[in-house]
Formats: sequence, C-alpha cells, structure tokens
Amino acid sequence: MSSITQNYKAAFEILKKKPILLWGLSLLSNFIIIIVSLFGGVAIISVPVALVLQASLAVLYLKGVRGEGVETKNIFSGFTSAKQAVHVAGGMLWMELWILLWGLIPIVGCVFAVIKTYEYAFTPYILITRPEVEAMEALKESKRMTKGLKGKMFGAEALIIVAVMICAIILGIFSAIPFIGGLFSLVLLVLIVAVAAFCPIFLGLVKAKFYEDAVNPPVAQPAPAPVQPQPNFDPYTGQPLNPSAQANVQPNVEPIPPTQPAPTSAPTEEAPTDAEN
Repeated sequence: MSSITQNYKAAFEILKKKPILLWGLSLLSNFIIIIVSLFGGVAIISVPVALVLQASLAVLYLKGVRGEGVETKNIFSGFTSAKQAVHVAGGMLWMELWILLWGLIPIVGCVFAVIKTYEYAFTPYILITRPEVEAMEALKESKRMTKGLKGKMFGAEALIIVAVMICAIILGIFSAIPFIGGLFSLVLLVLIVAVAAFCPIFLGLVKAKFYEDAVNPPVAQPAPAPVQPQPNFDPYTGQPLNPSAQANVQPNVEPIPPTQPAPTSAPTEEAPTDAEN
C-alpha cells in the first residue's frame, strides 16, 4: 500500500495537471452542498440531496486520481437516475446513522465515531462505482477495504490539520506585536482563505488515492536474483573443484605446462692417458 507521503505527492501531481478545473468543480460542488443544506427547506429532502452531492464529489476526486477527464456533470454523478439517487442517498444516510449511533456511546463515543468515520470512508465510492452492492452491504465492504488503512487516512488528515493549527497559532502570537502585528494578521487571513480553498480538494484527492490503492494495489517490483558464484575448474582435468580446493586456486590462471626433465647423456669413455699407456 502507498504511504501518506506517496499519496501527498500523488495529490500534488494531480493538482499540477488540472488545478483550475478541479478547484473550480470542487468549489462549485461545495457551494451547492452548502446552499442545499441551508436553504433546502424540508430537511427530509435537503439532507439526502446534500449527501448524494458529497458522494458525487468524492467520485469526482477519484476520476482525477485515475487520470480520467472530469466535467461539470460529474458533480451530479449520483443523480444519473432516480434509482441510483435513492440507492446512494440510502447508503449515505445509513452510514451517517451508524456513525451517530456509535458517537452516542457514553465517554468513549467520540473515539468510536472517529474510527467508524474512517471505517466507512469508502462507502461513497462503492455506492456510485459499484451500484450492484446494496446500500447496507456497502458499509461492510468499506469496513473490509479500510482494514489496515484507517490509521494512515487519519494520519494524512491529522498532519495537515496540525500543521495549519501550528502556523495559525504562531501568526496569531506575532500579530499581537505592536507596529508590525498588522502584517502578521494579514498573513493569517491569507492562510485561512488558502486553507479553506485548498484543503478540501487536497484531502479529497488523498482519500481517493487510498481507495484506488485498495482497489488496485501497487505491484511490488521483484527483487533482483542473487548472482550465483561460478565454480572454478581444475586447469588440468577440467573438472569443478570442491569448495576447499577452490579457495587455493585462482580463477582464470593459465595452466603451467609440466617441465620436461633434461635428457641424460650416456656416459662417455675417457681417452686413456699417457700414464696408463
């Protein structure tokens, strides 16, 4: 599975390729969700519509992760048909209900609610991309797919939130400095606006990358095979040497031809001397 750092890099690469389009569609979708939630009138209608729009936005990020073309109609992908809209709305409502019920547990309810939020995080993708999965079964499927990923998804969001909070606290402290405090206040305002515009789409892409990795795990590259040592051969017989003999023989050494003994000449009779005559 990909690490948090790898998913951060992937999200940045996607934003570099389609920054304006993805940002525009993300802001438009979030604006529509806010309008529907605030001015929908009847909650029984506005809440399901807002949840379907949230699921559609999640799939929009998934299309960006997969390198597919994104269009304005993608923010309404949950409304392709009335059947699909009911299917997606039912699954999203079922998810929110279970998170709420877990959160009602005394004392530790908030902890369980956070865990279940990440456990059911893949539900929107499953509801839209796999319509054959029943709404209630989508939660079980998400629970299975997020096994081993909940901590990474929580860490990916927590790192961004903590970093932003630290920067905001530091800028807030500096803004109290006389004379130059106004400059830090302006920087803090710019930070808040940037975070509001940047974080939702960035974290949406990171979460979509986690889902894509769960569906299509990255293929690990096989390790290179170890090089087998070549046996040394006896330069005279051509047979491989045993390990003990190989340690005493250097490879690729030209064999030394055996030396021929010098021929012995036959003893010669010495000529008789005058003394013997």
